[in-house]
Amino acid sequence: MICSPCCAIERGRECPPCAHHEASTRYAEERHKKAGDAGVLGKHFVALLDENLDAEVDDALDMLESGKDEEARPVIERLHHEHPAYHTTNYAMGAALIKAGKPEEAIPYFKKAVEIFPYFAEAHFNLAHCHNRLLDIPNYIKSLQDVVRIGGGDLVIVGHAKETLDELSRTIKTTDGVDLDTYVEHAGLFDKAHALMCEKRFEEALGLFKLIVGKNPRHHQSWGNMGICLAMLGRKRLAIDAYDKALEAHPGYELAANNKIIAERMEEGVPPKAPDGKEVAFQSVNYSAIEYAADVATDGRAMPSQDKYSGIKKLAGKILRF
Repeated sequence: MICSPCCAIERGRECPPCAHHEASTRYAEERHKKAGDAGVLGKHFVALLDENLDAEVDDALDMLESGKDEEARPVIERLHHEHPAYHTTNYAMGAALIKAGKPEEAIPYFKKAVEIFPYFAEAHFNLAHCHNRLLDIPNYIKSLQDVVRIGGGDLVIVGHAKETLDELSRTIKTTDGVDLDTYVEHAGLFDKAHALMCEKRFEEALGLFKLIVGKNPRHHQSWGNMGICLAMLGRKRLAIDAYDKALEAHPGYELAANNKIIAERMEEGVPPKAPDGKEVAFQSVNYSAIEYAADVATDGRAMPSQDKYSGIKKLAGKILRF
């Protein structure tokens, strides 16, 4: 390989170990194992490497880590402004935003960093941290899986990622009865179904919710939203059955209990209406990385490594009405 940050000549046996060479080796091994993969890690990429720029970024990150945020931030912003398409400057911007308590704003920078250099394990790990802070459990899982997939076995963060995934796997298997990959798949389906429900495309949404409960009968959020779809389609009996399934899976699911009361008052074959003739106010919450964590915290069920889930709370502001 050409090792431009070190010597701009072809790497030889006499060269000492370096992070760039380790990353390129992991890339080659991963491409060999995953030939034909359509994901990010299966795409060809060319990442320019600049040793001097990396050194400047490292110095700024050292300042950030030592608590000199006010000094570090303008340096990081300048480096990113001058080199917006470089992976470590995007990484540094993300790190500065995390330090400032702005994980949502940090995410695009870490995503850009791994888009430029997919084998940037530290960026994947910090992206996972952002998703965790935002209680986006499916994307938290996916980012941790990326760390394990592409990180070298000697990286400390790989060990942390494996440990966390093991904890999450045990917890989700206990609470939801599915493995991590199924949980993530269902999260994607749920988001699509919920978007369709918000657009009042109830029949289409119902089909996706059915796919989820077909594999995971414990998924109370899908049962609850199926109840909404069925009620809005005028199917009173089936709506009540769906709410009962939601409450059987999670007896403390207050939204399903409230919505069941509304369904019980409706007439079969007629979508419910409020006294003023407007559509009735069924309540729904979008997926449940958020709701899952809130429910777990509320019910007192054990979560893995509670310190990793700071800020767990119910999001009343996410309630949607139909």
